[in-house]
Amino acid sequence: MKVEIEDLLPLAPSFTNSVEAGRYGGVKRMFVKSSIQQEASDIYNKLLQSKAFFHQLGNIEFATQPKEIIYRENKLILYRFRPQVKTVATTPLLIVFALINRPDILDFSAEQSFIKGLLQAGRDVYLLDWGYPSAADHSLSLSTYIAGYLRNCIQEIKSCSRQAQVDLLGICQGGVLSLCYASLFPEDLRRLVLISTPIDFQTKGDVLSRWAQRAPVERLVKAQGNIPGPWLANLFRGLRPFQLLGKKYLVLLDQVSRLQPDSTWLQDFFRVEKWLLDTPDQAGKAFSQFIQIFYQQNALLRGKFVLDNYCVDLRSVTTPILNVIARDDHIVPPRASRILGKYLPLAVPCQKILPAGHIGIYLSQKTNKRLPKMIAAWLKKKEVRKSRRDNGRPAKRTDESRGRRVGG
Repeated sequence: MKVEIEDLLPLAPSFTNSVEAGRYGGVKRMFVKSSIQQEASDIYNKLLQSKAFFHQLGNIEFATQPKEIIYRENKLILYRFRPQVKTVATTPLLIVFALINRPDILDFSAEQSFIKGLLQAGRDVYLLDWGYPSAADHSLSLSTYIAGYLRNCIQEIKSCSRQAQVDLLGICQGGVLSLCYASLFPEDLRRLVLISTPIDFQTKGDVLSRWAQRAPVERLVKAQGNIPGPWLANLFRGLRPFQLLGKKYLVLLDQVSRLQPDSTWLQDFFRVEKWLLDTPDQAGKAFSQFIQIFYQQNALLRGKFVLDNYCVDLRSVTTPILNVIARDDHIVPPRASRILGKYLPLAVPCQKILPAGHIGIYLSQKTNKRLPKMIAAWLKKKEVRKSRRDNGRPAKRTDESRGRRVGG
């Protein structure tokens, strides 16, 4: 590979221009060219040295806590994790991750596992894995995901555990779906935990929101059917191009010369890369609805989201809520989540802000142990008695218990 200086100078135009503008510009320009050539040569040599090194890494796998499949529907799989302590909470806990990414980040490694932390804290943990939609799933709607798949999983858990209610933990987009569920089917839930969940989808400075508000989603879906996962992966990397497309790989090359292939740092680096690239295709209709309803119309905040002729109204939510916010989140800005309390007159949420980013909240040394313990402690609090319950059994469904029906 031949590296030409003309290919590299555009990377630092302001620096080279300022040099040329000074006295003895020609001499200084020659020095700059020489320095950049040397640096490019060093990087290239590191790449050559690293190629053989990376082949020694072998397969990069996520640590998987023992679990079993208890329910399947279409591409969806519902798992139950094996308890790790003698005394397990009575109320089961269902984790709902985003549709766009895989939940593997929650069971990242033996040392960094959010799910393991919950299990060791005595929770009875279930996980909803949305799977990988195929071309045949292009017409799946948000109603299918919320009132269909999610509700069916919750009914299955209630049957298996012989409990009248479950605790629900929604993450990012999964938190939005969980909050909608709490509005529509409150009698199914005892407590609700939200992590990095947007409520206001049009906050100032939200880069993802700016793109989504202008995205021609109907044209994309018409042309593609489903939205390709690799296309979405590139979109998210583009939100922080310097960090996600450049800087971290330069750091990797520097680390390679100091580390062995079995080093924890390298294993973790490639686990994150594997997770970032494993982005499932999105069912076209549901993706289009999510972008239009939440990002373009901000309908959740405005109380204008209608699902199966029922209004998803935050004002009707009575389920106790723990709202966990990542302080440095660039996908879901903190201000997009903090506003939740203003729209829940019947359920004042407990809000916690942790010093981490969207992914780092599960992996950072400051938060990866603290987060599951905090959630488990909050879930242990005494159950709030609800007027909808009688002798420990769910009350009959009424229009009032499912939110405000549109049109009478």
